Amino acid sequence: LAQLLGGFVGAALVYGTYFHAIDIFEGGAGIRTLRTAGLFSAYSIGYMTNVSAFFTELLATAMLVLVIVALTNNTNTAPPALFPIAIFIAMLGIGINTRIGIISFSGFAMNPARDFGPRLLTAAVGYPGAVFSFRHQYWLWNGIIAPIVGAQLAVALDDIFLCQEKDSLVLKKL
Repeated sequence: LAQLLGGFVGAALVYGTYFHAIDIFEGGAGIRTLRTAGLFSAYSIGYMTNVSAFFTELLATAMLVLVIVALTNNTNTAPPALFPIAIFIAMLGIGINTRIGIISFSGFAMNPARDFGPRLLTAAVGYPGAVFSFRHQYWLWNGIIAPIVGAQLAVALDDIFLCQEKDSLVLKKL
């Protein structure tokens, strides 16, 4: 809930900052279309299918969460001071791909709060209902479900391949 509220407030600050620029770009005061809604939330490019975008978000989230759970594993001896730097490098690597790699196709959601909070803001300030109906509820599948499944996949992979038996939830059950 805190992340969702943070996404909403952050988007409100950006919207307040660029309100007049959006008016100019959209062609008049109060006109809001999907042309500028992409400034706030994730929208796939036209030629990518919803299924491909789903797996893109799933993979990107899994990569990020795998780095996080591997770094926070009790058996690792990495100094705590390196954790923020490692997360920065992981996000930078995934973010660089926004122009040349996998994420540019699906909008870079990777966290339900990162997409849904700003999407709520766009609905609140007058963007059309298409922010929720775009491509058969794209926001639900790619902004919420794909990151949740990707995070679960990353934790499972970490548990199976990186955890020692005493720390593994899966290996204890087997």
